[in-house]
Amino acid sequence: MSGKLFATAIMAPACMTGMLSMASAQAVLDEIVVTARKTVETLDDVPISVSVTQGDKIERLSIGRLEDLSEFVPNLQINENATQQTVTIRGIGSGANQAFEQSVGTYVDGVYFGRGRSARNPFFDVERVEVLKGPQGILFGKNTIAGAINITTRKPTNEFEGFAEAEYFTDVERFSVSGAVSAPISENISARLAATYSTQDGYVFNSFTQNEEEERDEFTVRGIVVFDVNEDLVITLKGEVSSYNVDGRTAQNVQAGPLEGLYLAIDPTFESDLDFRKSTVGDDFDNTDSENLTATVEYDIDDDWSLTSITAYVGYDFNNNIGAEFAPLDYVDQSNFQEHEQISQELRVHYQSTGPLEFIGGLYFGSEDLKIDESFNFNLVNLIDLGVAIFPLQASTVTNFNQDTDSYAVFGEFRYDITQKLTASIGMRYTEDKKSVDKQLVVAELGTQIPAPGQEPLAAIVGRIPHSYQLSLSRPPLAFNISSMTMPWSTAPIQRASRPVVSTPKIQPAISILPRSSPKRLKPSKLAENLPWPREPPRSISPISITTTATCRLRPSMA
Repeated sequence: MSGKLFATAIMAPACMTGMLSMASAQAVLDEIVVTARKTVETLDDVPISVSVTQGDKIERLSIGRLEDLSEFVPNLQINENATQQTVTIRGIGSGANQAFEQSVGTYVDGVYFGRGRSARNPFFDVERVEVLKGPQGILFGKNTIAGAINITTRKPTNEFEGFAEAEYFTDVERFSVSGAVSAPISENISARLAATYSTQDGYVFNSFTQNEEEERDEFTVRGIVVFDVNEDLVITLKGEVSSYNVDGRTAQNVQAGPLEGLYLAIDPTFESDLDFRKSTVGDDFDNTDSENLTATVEYDIDDDWSLTSITAYVGYDFNNNIGAEFAPLDYVDQSNFQEHEQISQELRVHYQSTGPLEFIGGLYFGSEDLKIDESFNFNLVNLIDLGVAIFPLQASTVTNFNQDTDSYAVFGEFRYDITQKLTASIGMRYTEDKKSVDKQLVVAELGTQIPAPGQEPLAAIVGRIPHSYQLSLSRPPLAFNISSMTMPWSTAPIQRASRPVVSTPKIQPAISILPRSSPKRLKPSKLAENLPWPREPPRSISPISITTTATCRLRPSMA
């Protein structure tokens, strides 16, 4: 009997604590603000399926990279292969081809990062991350048919503050240190400086090199200065540099086949069991250096109108090498070099008064230069282990790919409060993309190190191929607040994706080296069968979706 009374005495305060915690959590939830529609709104008022991860949670869970975030956000999947980072939302995304633009757009402080590797920087000193699910073509632009990731970094404060922290993980011997300092410089100027550095030993033992792989070393430095010119004008300048270096890979050969005897002769400890051991020559590496600059001007024209200008530069250099034989013998190598530069300018106006009408619209321009150099070498001399061969048994391909893109857009969205509980909005975006591509493939035949006369410049066959087309993107959402407990909303987006060009070299018939595609509109019932599933050869067609969603979001009453 006393045991039951004791248990009851323990449970009663626990239940009270639980109720207080729920009330406190609800109060915090109501204060969450997002910029998913380019304005500051509470999460409950946004008629978009959006998941928000606050900065304190990111720090508490030690989320150090963007791909780590997918473990905590439903329907978000971020993968990184040897040459590319791919993002999918609800199972929809682009392929791993390096020339493809992602179907999930990534935005950092309002700046579009067109390549997955552009957003590869370490994840730190972040205010919040919003994952918008579903097409976001009107306000965020092209290549958001699956959704968008909206990242907001922490800004300078008017009071001195800062933090410093260090972490050490014994399982992979990972050490990281990060910190930030924010302080006012003068009455109207404040600044914030943040930096992070981490190093990590590998967890897969390479018996050939006697090293642990993969070893990581990365750092990022970010500086932000805010000028409060007057009550109506605020200028924010941001600069960031980052470096990400990896030596070795965790891939392991688990099916050596008939060459296992040769591998054992070179490395007696070679094995093909899945046991975190490998044996390779150790020539794998992955290096990325990136930088970005942003200038944001916010001007309140009057009580109703405001103007925002975002000017940005984003660039990175990427270099890697892959020992594709995954064995203690160097006979298959693939090298990759990328250079990417992007400038963008967005002008946006916002009208909001005490009346029922609200408007957001603007202009956008972006210019992008992408260069990819790839080489694939197959060396039979090392494979047969002759030491000295009568003639060099080599086959190789070298691919040079250059793509220039200019993008122009005008967009606008109207929102109207029909009643206090019914809001309708309609918007449209017109986008024009112009792409020019040069692609050159050089093939060296087996038995010679001299490239065969097989150079096939793409421009020599069809000239420079400018792609020019018109896009009309519309997303008329309807939000209706039935009661304080529910908020259903429906959207009917129609969106096109940018036309991609395949960059990966493939040994295919000559006719297939000119991949072309056209923007398409797909009905929801046809979406699945039009996706380029892995069972098919690589294609350059991006799926275009027309979707209608109806979602009911529960919102507990505070009354």
